[in-house]
Amino acid sequence: MARRSPAKSRHNRVKAKKAAGRALEVQPKTNSNTMLAIIQSITKDLACATNVEKILAVEKHLLSLGTTESVEFELKHRFIEGVYARELFIPKGTLLTGAIHKQAQVNIISAGDISVLTAEGVIRVQAPYTIISPPGVKRLGYAHTDTVWTTILHTNERDVAVIEDTLIAKSFADFDQFLLEGGTKSWPLSLAQFPQQ
Repeated sequence: MARRSPAKSRHNRVKAKKAAGRALEVQPKTNSNTMLAIIQSITKDLACATNVEKILAVEKHLLSLGTTESVEFELKHRFIEGVYARELFIPKGTLLTGAIHKQAQVNIISAGDISVLTAEGVIRVQAPYTIISPPGVKRLGYAHTDTVWTTILHTNERDVAVIEDTLIAKSFADFDQFLLEGGTKSWPLSLAQFPQQ
């Protein structure tokens, strides 16, 4: 059964499929290995060689559950000249995947405790925490507590649907095509220049 986060208006609530990828409420446990156990249970019959393959397998599993298992998120959009901030409230016990962004972005965890799996592995993040993410990253997260995650993107656009269409890749193949067409030219080849905290 899906748990819905509190929201003041229906306009600011979106299904997980629209908000940040895919999500499922799972029974919360207190140890830090919860996300790994969930991933293992979903991918145990698969020959997943990489973390990205595991993330995609979990996302496929979440999609197969249909909308009855979707979690509604409280999502707030904020704009200033050249900047779009997308603040997502993630309820405790939620397993979710994120979108593949076509540009670098700043991610701020301002409240909560969440484990995050990327191609590099799992990290457990407790607020306050800020990270600069390169384009083309796919994440899987498990919220140990209610968590607030804000993604900050550079754009002058104020229509959220247009922002999603232009700044989010639908898949890794879509992101690869974006790169072939000259996307992210300004992103440096070395991520060592960017501190991760």
